Amino acid sequence: MRDSIYFVLILVISWSCANRVQPTGGPKDEDPPEVVSSTPEHGQRNFKQQEISIEFNEHVTFKSLKEQLLITPRITGEYDYKINKRTITLEFEEPFTDSTTYTLNFRDGIVDLTEGNPAENLLLAFSTGDMLDTLEISGNVVNLFTKEPIDGITVGLYDINDTLDIFSGPPYYLTKTNAEGNYQFKNLKDNTYKLYAFADGNKNLTAQSDRESYGFLPELIELDTAYVADTLDIHNLNIDTLEITRTRLSGRYFLVSTNKYLTNVKLEAENDSTIIYKYADDRQGVKIYNTFPIKDSLMVFSVMEDSLGLILEDTFHLSFSETTRKADEFKIRFKEPKGSIKKKIIVGEIGFDKPLQSITLDSVSIKRDSLEQYYIHKSFSYSLDTLENIIKYTISIPATVLDSLTKNRSPQTSASFSRAPAVKTSKITYQLVLPANTFITVEEDSSKQISKKIKFIEAEKTGILIGNINTTYNSYFIQLLDNKYNLIKEQEGGKKYSFDEIKPGEYIIRILVDENENGKWDPGDIRINKPHEKVIIYKDATGTSITAIRANWEITVDLTF
Repeated sequence: MRDSIYFVLILVISWSCANRVQPTGGPKDEDPPEVVSSTPEHGQRNFKQQEISIEFNEHVTFKSLKEQLLITPRITGEYDYKINKRTITLEFEEPFTDSTTYTLNFRDGIVDLTEGNPAENLLLAFSTGDMLDTLEISGNVVNLFTKEPIDGITVGLYDINDTLDIFSGPPYYLTKTNAEGNYQFKNLKDNTYKLYAFADGNKNLTAQSDRESYGFLPELIELDTAYVADTLDIHNLNIDTLEITRTRLSGRYFLVSTNKYLTNVKLEAENDSTIIYKYADDRQGVKIYNTFPIKDSLMVFSVMEDSLGLILEDTFHLSFSETTRKADEFKIRFKEPKGSIKKKIIVGEIGFDKPLQSITLDSVSIKRDSLEQYYIHKSFSYSLDTLENIIKYTISIPATVLDSLTKNRSPQTSASFSRAPAVKTSKITYQLVLPANTFITVEEDSSKQISKKIKFIEAEKTGILIGNINTTYNSYFIQLLDNKYNLIKEQEGGKKYSFDEIKPGEYIIRILVDENENGKWDPGDIRINKPHEKVIIYKDATGTSITAIRANWEITVDLTF
């Protein structure tokens, strides 16, 4: 008995000590799980069951399987899935279609239990008939305006006889792009297909044109051998029919709402009265101001245009009523004026939240510190966009101001580059002053005095980008973008291009080709199988799209397209 107690005590002590010992560990498991066997086998024919199982060489688990697993062609009904140690099982509600080749692409949906390493290239193909289809389609998907590849885009194939498309129903075959934008369909049958790509944000296997990017291949694919598709460019383009969705009186204003972004509007009253209006804040409609008495409703004829260039001609009844609500506050957006000593001009933009009734420039001036003032109304030219309520202006710099700015400055060289030392600009500051009552709105609001410091560009602190244009196209737009694809400068047409006074940094050159020569770049229309016009990102001989601009340097980049 005593010996037994002693033996038990030794076991307890040994167990306690074992629990206190930290694991020594070992090399991290970086090997992906591998398939040992499957039912059906890869490439099996005449498979008639509704259950699929795959055994691996280690314990595995699921990782967002419903999102990762792609089954093509599309199946009817749902499926359940479960794991028993090293084996996964899929159970399908409905039988597979007879004489059809199916492909299950698990992507990253199966991972090992210890480190989460995904099974690599896990794809299972089988046929429910005597024949196993083996044809393939591959390609690449990029953003139309950046040409950058896009990960996770749904790519779909539709049978030529299918009445569905990406807006009305899920594709017959589908796959997704990887991080390089590449996709591949395997085990396809010989047939004629339509190819689409879309960003399926809501995961309903269809595209919503008002909020999801999409693209399409205009040509049909007559598949009888392995096929490499042209690059698919995707972008946002709302193809919904332009409609007036609502008209209503809101306090002092009459609002007309549309279902799409507007690019142009024209309103005419039945009795020829002048109607004052502007875009709604989101440009999905217009805001009308009460500037004339209306006892009864007035018929208004409207012509509206959307980003597709499609026109809506419609009518609505306009009416106002007495209200005690106050008018909206008058707000002005005065952007910093930019002065170019080289070009001898000042340019800028002023925005208003209300339509203007009058503009008085008699007392507009440039003020030097607090000492001198130069009246510039004779050299102040502008254009007014009455729908956006934006003034874009150009001012010729007065000679006295120009003299003070150029005093003791080094002349600019015309050589391909200059190493001339930069000369500091005088610390004298100038402001553009717009006195009170310069702007009067249609609601009789008067602007207060506003002023902004003028930022003069020092040419020696900027760079120049020029080049020859070699092309067979007659109409195009050359765009200079920053490295985040924001538009900096643009030039229309020509055999040469020139961008000056560019801040040092990294830039991208983009070309929009006006193939039909209608004076603008057209985005295409999927409804009539019309592709977008060409978009080209310039790349040098090494394949890079970045052009570096340095201060006081002139860079030459010739364009061929």
